[in-house]
Amino acid sequence: MKGREIEGMGVSFRGMYMRDLNLDALPKSYPLNPRAEKVQFRDKHVMLVGWVKALAFNIIGEFKECLDEKYHKMTAGTIVRKFLDRPATITTTADEIVIKFDYFRECNALKEYCDKINQSNLEIPWLKDKVLRFEFESEDEFNNGAPPR
Repeated sequence: MKGREIEGMGVSFRGMYMRDLNLDALPKSYPLNPRAEKVQFRDKHVMLVGWVKALAFNIIGEFKECLDEKYHKMTAGTIVRKFLDRPATITTTADEIVIKFDYFRECNALKEYCDKINQSNLEIPWLKDKVLRFEFESEDEFNNGAPPR
């Protein structure tokens, strides 16, 4: 590899770790006490937040493997922006929690994944065993629907 290629890799890795994992937003690992003679490093807070972020990163990786092959090489941040950070309406009934995603261009890739969840009748124990359901607004509903919010 040449210098420019390596430099570009550094920029992309830095972008992935800073934007996708927010590793630049970790808790302080030392007490903010100006009177202390010796600052003690408290790594358990940093380790916990780092562990939670790594766990989320791995779950997003597993999620993208369930999608079509063309999405497998996307970074975690791209997967979140494309599929998870989407507007939706949540309604509850006595038996169900229904999440209806607003239409977006690549919703069909997510529909296949959500259909599997719908078929499994996933019950959420901490919500009185209500069944989680996913629905998607059609393109016609989107084009002919209510005025923008």
